[in-house]
Amino acid sequence: MANVHILTVDGPEVTAVMHFSISAGSNTPGVPWRTIAARVFGGTTRLPDGDGTGGTISAAEKSSVASGALVEVTRAMKLGTNNPSGAQIDAVFAAEQSAFQADFQARYVRYGTTR
Repeated sequence: MANVHILTVDGPEVTAVMHFSISAGSNTPGVPWRTIAARVFGGTTRLPDGDGTGGTISAAEKSSVASGALVEVTRAMKLGTNNPSGAQIDAVFAAEQSAFQADFQARYVRYGTTR
C-alpha cells in the first residue's frame, strides 16, 4: 500500500493524499482509536478506485480507510523542487504522520467519556 499519492506539483509545492496509520489501542475511556478515526474522519477516500497507482486507491487501502486503520488527509507540502526525490517525499510523510498521530491522540484522549 502506498502512503503518499501525489496529485499535483506546482513548482516547489506538492499536493498529496496521505494515509496515516492509526494505533490499534484505545483511549482513556476505552474507545478504540480506529473506531474514533472512522467516526471522526468518515472512513472515506477522495481517490478513485483502482490498483493504488496513478492517483487511485487499491481495495486494501480503501478497506483500511473504511475501518479506521488508516486516515486519509490531503496535504500541501513545500519540497523546494518541482521534482522531489522519493527520500524527500518519505521524510515529509514521516514528519507529517508523526505530528498527525500525536495531535490525534491528544485531541481524542477523552472521546467517548460520559458522566
